[in-house]
Amino acid sequence: MLEGLAHAEAAVSDCLDAPAWALAEHDLVAALDAAHRLEQRLAAVKLTLVRELDGRGTATAQGASSTAVWLRDRLRLSVSAARRLVDLAGALDAGAPGVRAALAGGDISVEQARVIGDTVSTVRTSAGAEAAGKAVAVLVEWAGQFEPTLLRKLGTRILDHVAPEVAEAAARAALEAEARRASRDRHVTLSELSDGRLRLSGSLDAEAAGLLRAAIDPLTAPSGPDDRRSPGQRRHDALADLTGPLRRALVLRDRGCAFPGCDRPPRWCDAHHIHHWADGGRTSLTNAVLLCAHHHRHVHRGEWTVRLGGDGRPEFVPPAWLDPDRLPRRNHYHRRT
Repeated sequence: MLEGLAHAEAAVSDCLDAPAWALAEHDLVAALDAAHRLEQRLAAVKLTLVRELDGRGTATAQGASSTAVWLRDRLRLSVSAARRLVDLAGALDAGAPGVRAALAGGDISVEQARVIGDTVSTVRTSAGAEAAGKAVAVLVEWAGQFEPTLLRKLGTRILDHVAPEVAEAAARAALEAEARRASRDRHVTLSELSDGRLRLSGSLDAEAAGLLRAAIDPLTAPSGPDDRRSPGQRRHDALADLTGPLRRALVLRDRGCAFPGCDRPPRWCDAHHIHHWADGGRTSLTNAVLLCAHHHRHVHRGEWTVRLGGDGRPEFVPPAWLDPDRLPRRNHYHRRT
């Protein structure tokens, strides 16, 4: 092996002295491909050597606490890079010979090999050795088309291809683990500042996040072309508009989107000015109505007329093309009268 590596090093040295500028473009590209392929094949040799040294206990025999620490000093690597080298060498030796063969053939890169090794290890745990072998073949084929980050993303669905009978159970287990993590990590922190303001931070689980977004999203849109508030400032003001008396009064009166036939609840609605604020309309209970986003846009087209009836409840006058008599309509979904 030493003689072969010496010949390879001499050949590389010759390449270093060769004038790249003299190559035609197609030869330059071919040389790049060859250099990359050689780099991966040398990486396979390097991993074989690391695995053998680790197995022999050379590092501890020479006084190092681990092979990774020994490699850090020997090859002047960071500890994390050395540890990844040891881990990958072990993974390729223990259970992914097909990955090592692909790396030795220059068909995949070291980073792709690391992704495939991680993914195959997960498949072996979930579905056994046979499925792991199939996964190697599929992932090596994908590695010819996709870079490591995308390959890892695709690898999350590898069970659908090699072991569909266990893929559903594995996906369910992953979702349950994610739900447990979200439940464990949920929190809200309120830090009172010296001037009376409050700093808010935290992590919401999916359900609480959905409720918060449903509540404040309809209230965060710019109020008009002159609204200079930043998105963060609009979210702040939306929070203030929620525990406010006008919104509570609207919810008590309309109980949801007031447009006829709509069943959207209050948390999906925002307050619509019956007489537009840009035309001098006041923000008040007698000039507001709860509308979901869809019907808010619909009303703004101007074909429907919104007004309050004699009992103070909103009613909607349809356009003449829909009802020539233009009889007022009300939402009877939220209340029967």
